[in-house]
Amino acid sequence: MYSFKIVHTLLLVFFSCTAMMAQLSIPNPLSDLTKDYQSCAAIFFEGKMLVDKYAPSGKCKITKEVKGKFTLAAVELTDSSATPIQQIPFRVAIKNKATNTLWMYTQKSVQEILLEDLLMECQPGDKLLFLTEDKSYALPHNEVEVKVGC
Repeated sequence: MYSFKIVHTLLLVFFSCTAMMAQLSIPNPLSDLTKDYQSCAAIFFEGKMLVDKYAPSGKCKITKEVKGKFTLAAVELTDSSATPIQQIPFRVAIKNKATNTLWMYTQKSVQEILLEDLLMECQPGDKLLFLTEDKSYALPHNEVEVKVGC
């Protein structure tokens, strides 16, 4: 009986405070959660989007023989294309195939990174993982498989 009254009172206080914050234009920390992952982002290699299709089944693959730079950009999606809007900072981790361990390659955010530099730290079968630093960007295709060993 007493626990019901306590819970009821706490809920009443919570909802009253939430209503007051809305009326006083005080930022509600819970509303910020809805801003997460609202913009789409993609990995680009030498200016071309790396994913074969921007869909749940899309894959990012690259061969070890090519050379060039990776960038990450916010994209505007249409039915037939993805247009880069703005470059965004990112970090890169390497996933070791033998131990399934992630290792942070970049200690600070970067705007671009050379594939050749990443390959010097890889073993065959490793993967490159791209991480955004801003939760407003969704990067569903964040893993890059390098063919013929990473």
